Amino acid sequence: MTRTRPATIRDVAHRAGVSTKTVSRVINRECYVAESTRTRVLRAIEALSYRPNPLCAKPAANHF
Repeated sequence: MTRTRPATIRDVAHRAGVSTKTVSRVINRECYVAESTRTRVLRAIEALSYRPNPLCAKPAANHF
């Protein structure tokens, strides 16, 4: 039985042909992403069943 690892933001970026920052912008719903790029990233997220890791998120209140 083969166990696969969860998809990472790097996997999504590679599949969509964009940077990890662009994937992050799409996930965070920032407006600086072209609609065609946003669509590619969202399709990659769906195809890979990507789920952001909540432990990796940086709460704004903890910025120093």
